[in-house]
Amino acid sequence: MLEERYLELKERIAIAAKSVGRAPSEIMLLAVSKGQNAESIRTVAELGLKNFGENYFQELSSKSAELSDTEINWNFQGTLQRRKIKDILKITSSILSVARIEELEEIEKRANLLLHSNDSRRLQPAQCNCSCYIEVNIGREPRKNGVLPENLRALLDFAETLSNVKIDGLMTVPPAESNPSRWFAELRELGMRNGISKFSMGMSSDFESAIREGSTMVRIGTALFGERPSKI
Repeated sequence: MLEERYLELKERIAIAAKSVGRAPSEIMLLAVSKGQNAESIRTVAELGLKNFGENYFQELSSKSAELSDTEINWNFQGTLQRRKIKDILKITSSILSVARIEELEEIEKRANLLLHSNDSRRLQPAQCNCSCYIEVNIGREPRKNGVLPENLRALLDFAETLSNVKIDGLMTVPPAESNPSRWFAELRELGMRNGISKFSMGMSSDFESAIREGSTMVRIGTALFGERPSKI
């Protein structure tokens, strides 16, 4: 079933991309493995998918250790806790949910320390520009993580003063029960006004709309793995 869902996803991504004159290769499929066991993740990785996203550090840490023999690129997409940033940096290829100057400051500080530490998991010189996406609260929802659109420029300007941080794109989760295309288009326009061309937007229920609006990374969980196992 996993192989069938994976192949179907690739086909749907290709159709959505071609419908607006884009190449399917422009879109990264990020497997959201939150709540999934290591066996399922390994199966998907063996099918050729290498980019996985986790929301919680504890899961990220345990799965990355159990699957250390694979070539998986781990990405963190959950709400950041500053005290966990140091450990997240040791494991991940990118952080997709930066929303505050304080988080950028901590990433810069911890990346610099890891770059010059004796820790066996320290960063290598080529990794010193830590890849980050800024999460934008495009719908201005009070309880949702993310920087408000009007505050994005200040965050980008601050990031430009840092040596160990590279802002690669913007990420968003649109308001539920609304037309997601509107929000995806707004994020794309916001990014373009600020010199950004990479966008992590679109999940299992709306990724085709996101691709049509310019997404370069879709974050897929349920449509790939099936319904998440219930917690006991």
